[in-house]
Amino acid sequence: MSALFFRIFAALLALAFASTSAWAQTAAPTAPAAPSTHTLAQQFARVGAFACAGRANQIASFLSPQNRDIALMQVPTSNPDRSLLSATLVVPLPGAQMALASMALAPNQANGCGGLYQTIVYKSKGCTAALAEDYPAVKAQALGETAILMGGMDRNARVLAMPADKGCILIKQETVE
Repeated sequence: MSALFFRIFAALLALAFASTSAWAQTAAPTAPAAPSTHTLAQQFARVGAFACAGRANQIASFLSPQNRDIALMQVPTSNPDRSLLSATLVVPLPGAQMALASMALAPNQANGCGGLYQTIVYKSKGCTAALAEDYPAVKAQALGETAILMGGMDRNARVLAMPADKGCILIKQETVE
């Protein structure tokens, strides 16, 4: 890779991090002054998706801070820097558990690159207990006449708790501005 590529990539990352506002407690935090670049962001840059490489780095680093995930990307073959992008991460958790996280990134938004992510994890306990353990501040209520519980975290995030087998599937969804 050329030095020019890395200078452009570093400038895009710096611009993306400089333009982000302070995040709520549940949001992906802004990056420190000298961030390490997540492997997923490097992969997006390699295929020419520069407009959202910074947002990919922000979200992937929040979801998998140790950068030990398995990342699967979907990038269009033509003009990836101006197209909707998506990725799926398989993230190892303590206790030999795994979480599935997916993100979608849209370049050319008012904020440069808009994004959203969703995490899915199975808990081997009831949904009320799982919510209390992972999201203690969330007040959940039944979603219609179903056994699914939903709780709002802030204006950009919510969590769903769905009974499954002898446990619960927690699904967190958040839009990142």
